[in-house]
Amino acid sequence: SNVFFYFNGEKSKFYRLNKSLLRQVSTVDQCELYIIKKNENDEDYFSIQLSGDIKEDCSRIEEIAGGILNFSQNLGRENKREVISLPEMSNESFCQSLDRNLDVVGLITEGRIFRGVAIGGSSDLSWFETDRADVDYSIYEDELCVKEFHSSEKINQDSLANSIKENKSKLNLLRGQKVELEPGEYDAYFSPSAVNEMLSMFNWYGLQGKAFAEKQSVFMDLFERNKALSPKFSLRENFDLMLSPSFNSEAQESERIVDLIKDGELVQPLVSSLTARKYGYDSNNAELNETLRSSEVLEGEINERDLINELRPGLYISDLHYLNWSNRKNASITGMTRYGCYYINNRGEKAPIKDMRFNMSLYDVFGAWLRDLSKERKIFANSHTYDSRHLGGTMVPGILSKINFTL
Repeated sequence: SNVFFYFNGEKSKFYRLNKSLLRQVSTVDQCELYIIKKNENDEDYFSIQLSGDIKEDCSRIEEIAGGILNFSQNLGRENKREVISLPEMSNESFCQSLDRNLDVVGLITEGRIFRGVAIGGSSDLSWFETDRADVDYSIYEDELCVKEFHSSEKINQDSLANSIKENKSKLNLLRGQKVELEPGEYDAYFSPSAVNEMLSMFNWYGLQGKAFAEKQSVFMDLFERNKALSPKFSLRENFDLMLSPSFNSEAQESERIVDLIKDGELVQPLVSSLTARKYGYDSNNAELNETLRSSEVLEGEINERDLINELRPGLYISDLHYLNWSNRKNASITGMTRYGCYYINNRGEKAPIKDMRFNMSLYDVFGAWLRDLSKERKIFANSHTYDSRHLGGTMVPGILSKINFTL
């Protein structure tokens, strides 16, 4: 059996936004050690909340872990790391970028996140730490709403002020008379947020090595070279984005760049060591669940503004929700439009649309229909905070493609 020691820590600040005011500020300073014992068919694990006092923590670990392994030598190394002080955010300057007449609601999270893993019996410690600031906000006006997400290393006041200004303009647009659209195909610009939603489907019976081995993947035709995506579409893991450690929970290190889909063709699935052993695939040291960790869709060569100007007529799709597979054989998804989607007519005039259901194949959206990708890209970090702040995320451009409305 193998024993793994997995460290999860953070020093974070949380700010809640409501009615354009910072309503509460809270801090979280926590670290937890998971000790996992894996056999061929099962695993046992327990976790210990660490106090930060190395001597006391090592004593507790030895006592609780019993005869599994003495890990005090490796834990002692963490004592040499610098003490992290939380950055102070200028609440005043941020609030000045908010219009008190707007109902801005959301959550601001910032601080440093830590991960570490070691194998029992080894003196090597794989370590990752990153600063991240996530701003997830919405602007409400009666039943109207626009939504935005920002992720960066630090809070950037200018960037947030510009974001709020842009979204105020979108809100003004949404006050107009809604256009009634008939079902059918429309040229569409999908914002990076909408592209990120569609990319999340790649984690669900998508690029997992196990899914291909068991013929459960929606991309079997891509795997078997019966279909391809657009030559303009490339997807890869890029651990230099610092959205996730390049090592997995078993301390196995991935390459910094892992090409998955290149120029529309599948290069390799995400393959864990377990899948490699079971099915004979080559492992690229993916996590055991074989999902994207620090991914990016490569950018195009045209500015977003110019791509949107090509929509005459066409649709600007800001967000997609409730995505699900409608036909896994064809990699077809269904869902609803939401939050500030609008129609652009032949004269370039914009009008909001009512939320509509769509149904379309990813082979079309990222394949036959794909005309171009924006030069600008945006990071969407995993902003979940259940138990602790999560890691992972993706960097994506917007795309000029089509959408198929069903009702």
